[in-house]
Amino acid sequence: MRSRLQERFQSAVRELLAEAGCAAAPPAFSLEVPRSAEHGDFACNAALLLAKPLQRPPRQIAERLTARGIRPPQIDKITACTNCGNCMIYCPDMAIVVRLEEMPEAAAAAHAVE
Repeated sequence: MRSRLQERFQSAVRELLAEAGCAAAPPAFSLEVPRSAEHGDFACNAALLLAKPLQRPPRQIAERLTARGIRPPQIDKITACTNCGNCMIYCPDMAIVVRLEEMPEAAAAAHAVE
């Protein structure tokens, strides 16, 4: 799941840079599990990193990223955070899998039970 989202965001980032005529290399953004569940199951900081090269506010870039059809079917929604400009990704059906990915020992135990 994470790698597919990473690829989709990477593609959208490249498109935004190309549309702006920006020669900057795509930034090395992160796709992480936020501390608070209110902020989604994943958070992506690509918009924050694109703000300087695109000379636009992060929230505006996040809105453009989320409007690009990067949402795979397993994802409920992708929204732009009103405060920080991160893209917040909600995938309630995948929440348990995401948490297990973050805890290798729990993932190993879960596979042992199967």
